[in-house]
Amino acid sequence: MGGLLCGLVLVAVFSIPSGLDSGVAFVVVALVVFLYSTGYTVYSIPYIAMAAEISNVPHTRASMMSWRVLFIGVGGLFAGTFGPKLIEWFGGGAAGHRSMAMILGSLVLLFAVVTFLMTSRAPRGEKDAAPPAMPWREKLRTILDNRPFLILLALKFFQLTGVAMASAMLAFFTVWVLGRGYSDLGTIVFWTTVGQIAGTPLWLAFMRRFGKRSAFMFAAVMFAAVSLTWLASDAAEPLWVIALRVFTKGLATAGILLVGQVLLPDTIEYDRLRTGLRREGVLSGMYTTIEKLAFAGGAAITAFYLDWANYLPGLTPTSGAQPQTAIGAIRYCQSVVPAVLIMLAAACLLAYRLPSTLTPVASAVADRP
Repeated sequence: MGGLLCGLVLVAVFSIPSGLDSGVAFVVVALVVFLYSTGYTVYSIPYIAMAAEISNVPHTRASMMSWRVLFIGVGGLFAGTFGPKLIEWFGGGAAGHRSMAMILGSLVLLFAVVTFLMTSRAPRGEKDAAPPAMPWREKLRTILDNRPFLILLALKFFQLTGVAMASAMLAFFTVWVLGRGYSDLGTIVFWTTVGQIAGTPLWLAFMRRFGKRSAFMFAAVMFAAVSLTWLASDAAEPLWVIALRVFTKGLATAGILLVGQVLLPDTIEYDRLRTGLRREGVLSGMYTTIEKLAFAGGAAITAFYLDWANYLPGLTPTSGAQPQTAIGAIRYCQSVVPAVLIMLAAACLLAYRLPSTLTPVASAVADRP
């Protein structure tokens, strides 16, 4: 249901009629985006929760989640590369955007159905006898008592807020700091995504050899270091240098995303062993909510920061110049702020601890096919 709603509403996002009153337009856009986000939530909660049901073995779950991160990159690469081209092929403007949305929306529908059919026989958690009715306050208390889960939520919030701010600022940075057009922006997105795809199996191997904590720390430091190099960038920098930088940043992004994904089913398993309750859906729902808050918050903070820095919307490098305060805000949002947020996420991981009893118990359970 969630996948079908996402595919259909994606078309609606790019089919809102022009000429509406500004107040009406705001309500319509808000409603359409709300429906799309709802569809994504309905899809992603069971999609994420299934990992904890399919296997009890940590290494198997890590491998499964690595495929999720890999195909996030593949999907981003496809949409980021062919989306703009589809708009041009269909004449640009509203018609071009609508045609692009219809094609990509059809693919969303297709792969939602494929995922549904191909997981129809996936192992499911054994249904326990109905537990005694538990008040919502008690349910919430048991979740708040799950310290590793709360730390994971904080880690995810800082991590994705940093990624969201860097992503939201990339187009501004490309145009106003690097002095390049949208064709070069496409190249930058391409190499970032290629780095993320290439990095996923490498980080999986690194994680198995040195552990999840070491993998995240190494990836976080790598992400922060590469982000800070943007401070020295300007319009004279060759495109191949930019491509190399974003490819390396994509490698680091794969690491921090992968470890964050892998820790969730581990934490869900800990919750089951601690409470005796199967709450994959509830915990995955909270996890997904934090993802949305981080992406929304990152974009909102970026917008408010640009406004505070006197950014002038509607300008292009050929029609006018931005104030230096705005250029500085763009540069810091692309470099310093994401680096700090990623290191805060790494600091959260230092406090993340699962009891030593979890691994033997989980490993003793035979892996289901």
